[in-house]
Amino acid sequence: MRVGTVGDNVVDRYHGTGMMYPGGGAANMAVHARRFGCEALYLGVIGSDAAGALVAGSLTEEGVSLELCRRPDEANAITDVSISPTGNRVFTSFTTSTTLIVLAETDRARLAGSDWLYTNYSSGTEGLVPELAGLAPLVFDFSYKDEEYAATLLPHIEAAAFSRDTLSDEEAVALIRRVQDAGPSIVVVTRGARGAIVARGGDVHFEPADRITPVDTLGAGDAFLARFVCGLGHDESLATAARAATMWASAVCLHHGAFGHAAPIAHDREETIDV
Repeated sequence: MRVGTVGDNVVDRYHGTGMMYPGGGAANMAVHARRFGCEALYLGVIGSDAAGALVAGSLTEEGVSLELCRRPDEANAITDVSISPTGNRVFTSFTTSTTLIVLAETDRARLAGSDWLYTNYSSGTEGLVPELAGLAPLVFDFSYKDEEYAATLLPHIEAAAFSRDTLSDEEAVALIRRVQDAGPSIVVVTRGARGAIVARGGDVHFEPADRITPVDTLGAGDAFLARFVCGLGHDESLATAARAATMWASAVCLHHGAFGHAAPIAHDREETIDV
């Protein structure tokens, strides 16, 4: 199975510990697809500073192909993170990359025919969605974005993911049906400690969360989504894929950072924006 991810990477800085970790939805998705055993291609913008070196080195170590990446002479995207007493990550400031992703013919040729392509709300790739969907089945993570934002994108998407930790079971199923009516056949609604509700076509499955004491929830949703769609791609049932994805995400919550690879915080060429 081949998974291509297009979009964001970031270095998450934990000033409370003085350490930083690679992350970002598209980078996380590529890593977890590769850990599952897929061929993983990442197309994103990696900076030329110490943060960019951490991202490139960790993705390479994980076996993710960076052949399609842009490597401009600019600072890598950075997010500052704090951890609440319950282990929930809180983003306090960020920088973004200045280089935008535009697909080249070589990108299209390499991504075409993948089992899954992935992008998300935080990658600035909304304009690429129709083109990506023409290359392979597309997964889009909307996170907490509303349905108005999603409306023009949903007709192009095969699998849509939403974070909705306040929705009841009935409200989550209603959201799933509205989303499916707009296009995607596969919908994931993650709800943190309340578990996840997943659907494929007319089938709906309720998966409870594992009872753990989280160290850091950063990247757990990305891990769930990666394991879930990869499982479906390997002909797992809806229930089997959801259970495995929950266990996969739970393991991420037991360490700092989205997928490890800690390094001391570097401060070269940083510019942060409070959020």
